[in-house]
Amino acid sequence: MGFLTSTFGGSFVTLARTLVAGVRESDVVLRFGGEEFVLLLHDTDTEAAFAKTDALRQVVERLVIGAPQHAIQFILSAGIAVYPEDGSVAHVLLSQADQRLLQAKQDGRNRVVGGGDWTGIRPTGR
Repeated sequence: MGFLTSTFGGSFVTLARTLVAGVRESDVVLRFGGEEFVLLLHDTDTEAAFAKTDALRQVVERLVIGAPQHAIQFILSAGIAVYPEDGSVAHVLLSQADQRLLQAKQDGRNRVVGGGDWTGIRPTGR
């Protein structure tokens, strides 16, 4: 982790700023562990959460940082959990979102996975 942070730390700041710029002032963006972020989208239903997260995924996949020969490109895999449909306490919601994030990664990355009808959505880019 030390290598990742010291080498790519500035890139994570750019990524975080991109995420913050893509949400409302009432929303919260938190870095949660090494390369994971949590978005808390206030008063947002499943459909709106999915739409916002997928829009952010598309912005992030176009984000290129650095000189062309050493450019860093990001992709965004996401799992969505919505209160109260997926749980009523934080640890349950985080667990549900984490399970869906793992599913997004297993399905090929650069995609958003939510519950119900919002599962297994294919990426538009790469």
